[in-house]
Amino acid sequence: MPKIIIVGLGPAEDGLLTVKALETLKKARFLCLRTSRHPTVAFLEKERIEYHSFDQIYEESEDFEEVYSKITKSLIDLTREHKIITYAVPGHPLVGEKTTFKLLDECKDVGIEVEIIPGLTFLDSLYSALLIDPLNGLQILDGLEISRQSFSPGLDLIVTQVYSRLVASDVKLHLLHHYPSDHPVRIVKSAGSDGGEFILSLPLEELDHYREFDHLTSLYLSSAPSSRKSNFENLLEIMTKLRSPSGCPWDREQTHDSLKRHLIEESYEVVEAIDKDDFKHLMEELGDLLLQIVFHAQIAAEEEEFTIYDVLENLTSKLVRRHPHIFGGEEAETAEDVMVHWDKAKKAEGKARLLMGIPGSLPALLYAYKVQKKAARVGFDWEAKTDVLEKLSEEVEELKEACTTEANHEALEDEIGDILFTVVNVARHFDIEAEDALRKMLKKFKRRFEYIEEVAEKRGLQLAEMPLGEKDKLWQKAKELEIDR
Repeated sequence: MPKIIIVGLGPAEDGLLTVKALETLKKARFLCLRTSRHPTVAFLEKERIEYHSFDQIYEESEDFEEVYSKITKSLIDLTREHKIITYAVPGHPLVGEKTTFKLLDECKDVGIEVEIIPGLTFLDSLYSALLIDPLNGLQILDGLEISRQSFSPGLDLIVTQVYSRLVASDVKLHLLHHYPSDHPVRIVKSAGSDGGEFILSLPLEELDHYREFDHLTSLYLSSAPSSRKSNFENLLEIMTKLRSPSGCPWDREQTHDSLKRHLIEESYEVVEAIDKDDFKHLMEELGDLLLQIVFHAQIAAEEEEFTIYDVLENLTSKLVRRHPHIFGGEEAETAEDVMVHWDKAKKAEGKARLLMGIPGSLPALLYAYKVQKKAARVGFDWEAKTDVLEKLSEEVEELKEACTTEANHEALEDEIGDILFTVVNVARHFDIEAEDALRKMLKKFKRRFEYIEEVAEKRGLQLAEMPLGEKDKLWQKAKELEIDR
């Protein structure tokens, strides 16, 4: 059976090669190196061990993903030709080596065996260079993928593959969102190398001032318990304390039910901040809304129902599941295509009924808008704007008739409900959310009415005593002032 032997070259010179790795290299029938830019290569040449490297693929390719794919394909082709080949990679074959995992994945489909010969990792040398124990808590991130990875500055951090100033600059900008600008960073180059190991400490804000980054460069940042990123953990700890026997009496008394109105109020305050384009206020209100979420999660945790981490895990899983055009093989070119995938995912989750999942506690206009929008996705909708406008006229005439025939209260309520529902439909057909339109109108009414009140006060009049005609004139004046502004 064809076979690829993947051997780890260790982090530095041949002195850090394992005995088994050295034996494998010397016995290799056909040896390939992912790159010849490794300290052990000088030893191979001294021992006259012939090898082929894939350095040229790096020069020819647009990005690393293309490099790894081309190397994997070349190795499979070479294995078919030579039956058994040895593929040597820096460090350990299973640590930061994407070609290994591509080979493990693709070789099983083409009948090629893969054997792993371990090697010391560059991390082993980093631990020695930095004199740290990873069991005390350590995170390791890929500098090329750091913006897509989550971490906590409450633990020590190693950032790998910081091979250029450009990568260092990207890493710095990302880390500055989580650490103080003067937080110390240790640049570690050629860890474990005889005479070549180099460590430099400097403030995070000056990270990309250093110019000598290369493919053997990593970064180390000690924990920063008071950093911005750890504020989420701090928030959870504070909430736990507030709910504890020694915490706040008011917080201890709260339940899911008692907090409902606070959740609704905070949500509306967020909406108000958005409407005002007040981003400072929005930041504050989002914090208040987050507090409500954490509050409910803490109560649920105490009742052993779920934790905030279950909430986060469920949310992230749902986002991935409902975006197969991003995280899967589906395609979506328009927002409408996205909603088709979204509905399919919800159906697979057991929410087969189209209108399931729309909370009945929503404000009525918003609830109507969402119901209509979902029904429209399956073609249950007016074909043209003129049709729905005609329907509105029809509903208004029915209300007039009900009023003139002195219909009972319930009948009038039904007719008014029909009109409101149709008005929402009209708004939707013109890409307007009725809820937003009404709120805008209410703000306008409030401004104009307050103007009338101010004028009445200046004239020393009671508003109730002012003639309706005078009030109407002031109303029109308020409208003119708005136009002038």
